[in-house]
Amino acid sequence: MTELFSDLDFSMKTHPVTKDILRITGDAAIKRSAKNLLMTNYFEVFFNSAKGSPIRDLLFENITPITSITVQRAVMYQLAQYEPRMVVVSVEILDEPETHLVNITLKYYTIDNKTIEVFDFPMKRTR
Repeated sequence: MTELFSDLDFSMKTHPVTKDILRITGDAAIKRSAKNLLMTNYFEVFFNSAKGSPIRDLLFENITPITSITVQRAVMYQLAQYEPRMVVVSVEILDEPETHLVNITLKYYTIDNKTIEVFDFPMKRTR
């Protein structure tokens, strides 16, 4: 049985007839949820200060192999803990110190579809 996963569309577009806010479904909803989890810092979620990741803070560190491993572990933990619809197969971290960019590549599958999907998530340091 295939479950329908859905989330609000943050563009806040409305349905032309019902005037309800449109929703995104399926894989797009799961990717949006994963991206939101990874972009959330600690203490940003009310009543759940542990929900968050140090990834944005680590962008301001010198990128070393240890930093890459820390980012990789944070991604794995965050998604395993708070995104039950996604099973992460692997996380690859590609850092580009010249451009202050960290590209996170997730290989995962959803609980209702065992096909491995790839999700590239670039994070850039901004001031």
